[in-house]
Amino acid sequence: MFWPLLGTTVAIESVAANPAELERAEETVHAEIQRLEAVFTVFDPTSLLRRWISEPATSLTSEFIDLLGVALAWHERTGGLFNLGTRDLTDTWTGRSERSPVPSNDAATLSRQMAIRPYHLDAQQRPVPSEELSRLDLNGIAKGFILDRAAASAWGACALSSLVVNAGGDLVHRGIDHAVVSIEHPTRCVDNAPAGHLEVRNAAVATSGPAHRAIVVDGEPTHHVFDPRTGTPARPRGSATVIAPDATTADAVATVLAILQPDDALDFVDDLNRHGYPLPLSQVCDPSRRIEAWVVDEDGATHLRRRRVC
Repeated sequence: MFWPLLGTTVAIESVAANPAELERAEETVHAEIQRLEAVFTVFDPTSLLRRWISEPATSLTSEFIDLLGVALAWHERTGGLFNLGTRDLTDTWTGRSERSPVPSNDAATLSRQMAIRPYHLDAQQRPVPSEELSRLDLNGIAKGFILDRAAASAWGACALSSLVVNAGGDLVHRGIDHAVVSIEHPTRCVDNAPAGHLEVRNAAVATSGPAHRAIVVDGEPTHHVFDPRTGTPARPRGSATVIAPDATTADAVATVLAILQPDDALDFVDDLNRHGYPLPLSQVCDPSRRIEAWVVDEDGATHLRRRRVC
């Protein structure tokens, strides 16, 4: 069974001794995804996210505050590479009817605007909007957050031995076995030749690349993720796949790695593993679990920071 989620589709694979538990797991995941998408989607003007942007006095839920807190922590941990203010930049690039590059002066202006955070946290860790709140974009982390919550709801409520919740290739695995994930090659998605395979156990995977979500500029597909330092698309033909303890982390890190050159990307992963990284308050993770990464460069070569190869 498939369900829509933030521009992609979700599928669930589960194993249980009682077939009734499989159906209950599907229903639980579906209900949680529907509930949370209504909170975080930018496509629905009635979502809590859109209502808060339009009216900052809107009352916020604890899970909304949790995501805003960890998103801001990633913004600060990465010096703004994971950027919360990309909405205008995305709209400018994807909305150009002639699909030609955004003029450099316009891109530079948008880049400077992105240096201003859309909100900050007060002494009680509650979000306080800035004048740039209209630029807020949580697309680089919201899908992972929703996947974590959906998987946790089913894993906690149903008698399962294994669970995979997969949203367009980004997934969460829980259970006694493992999942094998194929990494799609960013330039060879048509012939389905994978760049490699990952073995995932009680962890999450996220990929950022142009294979299916590219925008077209000057007739060429390029990345849908933008470099906030320049106001231009990230590496046009590369991709980054991340294994992390939770999908929120994997989603955020994959977004940053798509911007960086491969060597810098792997150095960044090393730094996260050495010095720590932000986690949602709702996410209980083993602090000893490391982030692993598989970066494919523009020439199709792979660069690894990982332990599990299959």
